[in-house]
Amino acid sequence: MTHPGRHHQGGVSVSSAPASEAAPASPSERGTPPPSDSGSSDVGDLNYFAKFNSFVANPEAGFIAEFKRLAIHENWSEKQKKVRRADAVEYEIARHYGTDKTKLEKWQELCGEVKIEPVPLSITKCKKALASVYVNIFNILDHRRNPERYPIKVFETYEKFRKYTVAGRVYPLVRAKQDTFIKSLLRPVYMRMK
Repeated sequence: MTHPGRHHQGGVSVSSAPASEAAPASPSERGTPPPSDSGSSDVGDLNYFAKFNSFVANPEAGFIAEFKRLAIHENWSEKQKKVRRADAVEYEIARHYGTDKTKLEKWQELCGEVKIEPVPLSITKCKKALASVYVNIFNILDHRRNPERYPIKVFETYEKFRKYTVAGRVYPLVRAKQDTFIKSLLRPVYMRMK
């Protein structure tokens, strides 16, 4: 059995189980904020897929499906796909939450989005609260792309989270940087074999 506290290798991610309650009708009712435009991001308002001039993005598609289409369009090798997928995740998280991890309102925004109530009043408390929530980073990105189609899924157990995540929704451990919004959402999903 895999336990979050043990040494792991491979990928880590956060994922969520199907929501047990019906999602409210509008993004504002669900607490979904619009993409950040506070100037705290170095990436601007364009999504990652818009950076490729001849690629026509599909706003209805989930992040992973859209990335697969882009990889085919750009004829990327398997190695290029791995690197660029992690780049795309980092870009999109920075676009939505900014790059300044000292802004309490961004941590609170993330906490609210993953249904942490009440929203903590300090960055330390936000990080602690996020450490106990099982959500998948790709689900968060899908929700940001299309909140009506992709509600945030919060898993009740690590096992449910892991099962959802290992089905192609893993963010590479080697790319997880210290004290980032991404790092706060990641959970180990592979155990080191001895």
